[in-house]
Amino acid sequence: MPRPVAAPAGRKARLPSVDVIRGLAVAGMILANNPGDRTSVFAPLRHAAWHGLTVADCVFPLFLFLVGVSVALALDREAPGTRAVWPRILRRACLLFALGLLENAYLRLSFESLRLPGVLQRIALVYLAAAWLHRRLCDRGLAATIAVVLGGYWLLLAWVPVPGLGRPSLDSGANLQGYVDQLVLGSHIWKAGTTWDPEGVLSTFPAVALGLGGVLAGRWLRRGGRGAGRVAALGLGALAAGLAWTAVLPLNKSLCTSSFVLVLGGGATVLLAACHAALDGRPRLPRAVAPLAVLGTNALPVYIGASFVASTLRHITFPDGRGGLVNTQTALFRLLFSGWPDPEWASLAWAVLFLACLYLPAWLLYRRRIVLTA
Repeated sequence: MPRPVAAPAGRKARLPSVDVIRGLAVAGMILANNPGDRTSVFAPLRHAAWHGLTVADCVFPLFLFLVGVSVALALDREAPGTRAVWPRILRRACLLFALGLLENAYLRLSFESLRLPGVLQRIALVYLAAAWLHRRLCDRGLAATIAVVLGGYWLLLAWVPVPGLGRPSLDSGANLQGYVDQLVLGSHIWKAGTTWDPEGVLSTFPAVALGLGGVLAGRWLRRGGRGAGRVAALGLGALAAGLAWTAVLPLNKSLCTSSFVLVLGGGATVLLAACHAALDGRPRLPRAVAPLAVLGTNALPVYIGASFVASTLRHITFPDGRGGLVNTQTALFRLLFSGWPDPEWASLAWAVLFLACLYLPAWLLYRRRIVLTA
């Protein structure tokens, strides 16, 4: 059974609930990003084609929510001398952004097609904005900021005509986010036959609002985390409001619509309140969730390592014996799982095996009480 990680001197002890949910999020991100066969993805791990919501659509927003929670737990806005932490915050945000660019450029030596946004870049921006606003705004100020951002973003998407189209549009082929991405980023966007980027310019603002929801939840934990039922009720209220909003604004992860943020933020709040009531303050973690705490303690290094290992496996190729080439990932998948009768379950099995291989170094770090941060 893994042991809790001791907190460094002068810092609050790590909360098992936060580590467990963070581990759940990063495990979901790795499983969704690394199917054995992209033509036979396990159904719950498929992203919605455009509008809609699947399990896979929830994991990265959950991680962004936890970025805000972690900011509130790590940065005491009431303590004197907090200006001294800003160099560390800026350094960490810049390092995350740079690692995201390196992830996009890895084994792709072409600046002309380099994608500038990305998962790590979005985490960096949400982290920086959440830290800055956490230091300057009270709870009501944060709530008002969330409301203004989500309301303003809805008005932009629903009422501002897309240049060149002449009317507002939420279609995948023509929307305001795509126009802004093309204007600001040009060719440096996601390359999946689209004109927009899922971590694009406009959608960064509602993503920050999601992180600020996490800051509010983190402040509640920092104050003692009493009244989990009341906080869960607030989360359910946000979730219900988001679902009601879908009558005029559909759920859409790629656009990070305001309804999507409310539904995911509300759901994340409920999950955090439930895990806090069930896990925090216990002498030992239940065995069923201990592996998630292992992954969650060093979630970003695990995710970054997964990305680089997966890219390497897909890049290294060799003759397939039939006059063509096959990459290492495909060859290993065929070797291990080609005999499975259900291709979707075989694809999932590869993803689980890949995650299990990453779990080993995460477990070694956890056992040695090593937490890798920028």
